[in-house]
Amino acid sequence: MLLPVCISVFLLSIGWSMFIINKRKKNNESDGGIKSYLSMICLYAIALFSVAGVAFDILGIWHSVVTILLLLLAGYFTKFIPRNEES
Repeated sequence: MLLPVCISVFLLSIGWSMFIINKRKKNNESDGGIKSYLSMICLYAIALFSVAGVAFDILGIWHSVVTILLLLLAGYFTKFIPRNEES
């Protein structure tokens, strides 16, 4: 029961992020290049890896290590996200 909910939320969030990326490209606000998107890619990789781990029952120490490494990478690449200067 939980797996279909997780997959649907994951797919909705991917659709929303693609909408934001297209909106940012139209406004030419993407100063950071690919590095500005790596934080979001790492966080989605964590979600995908966790859903796959639950679905295929491969949770364990390697799952935790990969999740922590992806979290560290996502935290590192947040410094490349351009800031909004609207205020």
